[in-house]
Amino acid sequence: MLAGVVNTIAGRVHPSFANGGEIVPLRHPDAIRGAALVRNALDVTPHADRRPSFDSLRLSRPLLTAARVVVPADGSSIRLTFAAATPGNDFAAPGREASPVSIYVNGRYHSDVLALAERSSRYAVNLAGLPPGEHHVELRFSRDVAGPAAVTPRIAHLKVKPVRGEQALLARYAPIVETRWSPAFERGAMPDQFGSDVPLAMVSIVQPQSNGTRRLRYYLMTSNEDTSGFPFATIFRKFGRTTDYELMYEVWVRPDGSKVDDRFQGPLHIRWRFEGEHQGDRPVVRVTTRNGMFASNSYRVSPRWSEMPIGRWNHVPEDRELMLAQPWMFAVMGKENIREGRSAPRGATPLGNKQAYDAREHLYFEARDPARLGLERSQVVTAVLHDGRRVRFRVSKEDFRPPPPGLPPRSTAVALPPWLPSSTIAGLDLPPGRVFTLDEDFKPRQLALRARGQETAAGSKGTGSGARSGGAR
Repeated sequence: MLAGVVNTIAGRVHPSFANGGEIVPLRHPDAIRGAALVRNALDVTPHADRRPSFDSLRLSRPLLTAARVVVPADGSSIRLTFAAATPGNDFAAPGREASPVSIYVNGRYHSDVLALAERSSRYAVNLAGLPPGEHHVELRFSRDVAGPAAVTPRIAHLKVKPVRGEQALLARYAPIVETRWSPAFERGAMPDQFGSDVPLAMVSIVQPQSNGTRRLRYYLMTSNEDTSGFPFATIFRKFGRTTDYELMYEVWVRPDGSKVDDRFQGPLHIRWRFEGEHQGDRPVVRVTTRNGMFASNSYRVSPRWSEMPIGRWNHVPEDRELMLAQPWMFAVMGKENIREGRSAPRGATPLGNKQAYDAREHLYFEARDPARLGLERSQVVTAVLHDGRRVRFRVSKEDFRPPPPGLPPRSTAVALPPWLPSSTIAGLDLPPGRVFTLDEDFKPRQLALRARGQETAAGSKGTGSGARSGGAR
């Protein structure tokens, strides 16, 4: 509601504010007044002097390991990779969700990595922006901002590697993310994005332009979106996930790598030129809203995140594509929903619009997959169980509502009826395609798709007609 009110007011101040994605001239007086409306409505200013600086906390944070880093003078960037084991942590358990590891360079705070027990891939810190020469890097356990039961991480396989060529260019302009500040953090609580909306991965896209420049785009995947504009119960069916996936920043560069222009995505999805803090050529973008939009004015009082972009795409990868490439993200997503009470207990029906079915009790469909199209037409699916039985249940047409005009088809996740655990399903009677569910550890499990057969009676449940009711037939 607030976003709608602000959008209406700002749209009256300047029409471009009501046209999502349009660029508003920063120097236009109306644009300045509209920006003030947006900032005042959706942003909060902290009291910078109420918490000690991360620089002053350095010696109180236990040293985990250190490394000598030499930055070449040839334009290379530096990638710092390591493994971080945190046995005993569990993202579903309050107080031991994760263990933050602070990166210090030459005694100054640089950024944090959130060591997750669920994560299977190594961590890669982007140190682009450091001047050429020798630097001393420390990894320290930030126990002062960790949950009370978070374990001390064990660091292994620390490596320093120069990055050259196009990868160095992508690292050179990759944003540093300043996590969202909250009044609770100012009063001593955990940082807002250490337990919710946790940064998981940055994606970089390279798009050659007709004038010889290249457009570099950076997207951020986080573990959840606290305010999506939709009732939480509908997010799975609308997007096929409850993670958040947002454009942060884009920059146009010449063949020699110099910058032509740039934009970041601000509140209400308005894109602005970036005129805030930089480290080298890297912008420091601050998460400013509950739905993951950004600001260009950094506060320097909340933790920062600076992992390397993963992969290199010439198109914007779909969120599902990214999560399947990093399947541990499903566990973080599902466990956050459980810890925050937004997942119904397994076998139970969600309470109102603020809960969804457990992430493991869904069928996940791709956007343009033949199996999805077949189910969309019939709105009935037959599940083949491990014991050979077939049970049929209906799905709602709401699970396949088309996206808004101009947007591509979306993946979806169809909740299973409470009486049909995903662990009992071996396959589905659907056209050939790709459908998966999540196992007990939230790992994707591909389901066999088979030719339609004759259903057999299986149990005594009533059939019902609702999307989440029904039973064996």
